[in-house]
Parts: sequence; C-alpha cells; structure tokens
Amino acid sequence: MAFALAIAASLAVLFLPLYTSETISAGSRDPDSRRVTEQLTLLEVNGPAIFVPLLIPVLLTGLPLLLRGKAWRGLSLAATVLLAVFAVLGLASIGWFYLPALFASAGALLVRPAKRPPPTS
Repeated sequence: MAFALAIAASLAVLFLPLYTSETISAGSRDPDSRRVTEQLTLLEVNGPAIFVPLLIPVLLTGLPLLLRGKAWRGLSLAATVLLAVFAVLGLASIGWFYLPALFASAGALLVRPAKRPPPTS
C-alpha cells in the first residue's frame, strides 16, 4: 500500500499545478492586459531532473517488497525511517504528499506477517 501511495504522490506532485507565475509586461496602458498569470507544474519549473528526487520515496517503499523473513523487518524499518526523513525535510513543499505513504509504511511494521502453511507433498 505504501508503494502505491508513494507512486501516486510522485505523480500528483509531478503533474499538479503547484506553482503560480505572474508576469507583468511594460508598455501597455491597460493594467489588466499587462498581467499574465500561469499555473505551472513541478516538471515545468524544474525540468526532467526532478525525476531523481521523486524516485527516492518510490524506491524506499518498494525495497521491502523484495525481501521476506527476518531481513524484511530491518529493511522495512530503515526504509520507513528514511521516508520519514524525506517527508520531514520536504514538509515546506512536497513532503505533505508523502505522509500517507509514510503512515502506511509505519503501519506495515506493526502488523505481523502471516505464517505460510507448510508445503504439502
């Protein structure tokens, strides 16, 4: 669930218009015709380089899906802590979008994995 929420947050942050740009051109006598307001996305403002930081939470929430057993708990705990650091550092801008993924990741640590039934021969 945290992985899906991190992907959704990254896509939302990437394509939602989060920035407002207002341009005032000189030379026109009508004040309303001089002012142009644009709504810009993170991709438009920062360019393709923004993909790298937006992949960090996706990778952090996806890594625990690759492991099982005792190693899963340690990796999941480390990924949750790093995701929390990422979200807290970004709270002034995009960190809020990753809080649902953080809560889902923290919740996964509280749930015991179900034991698999023994294989039948």
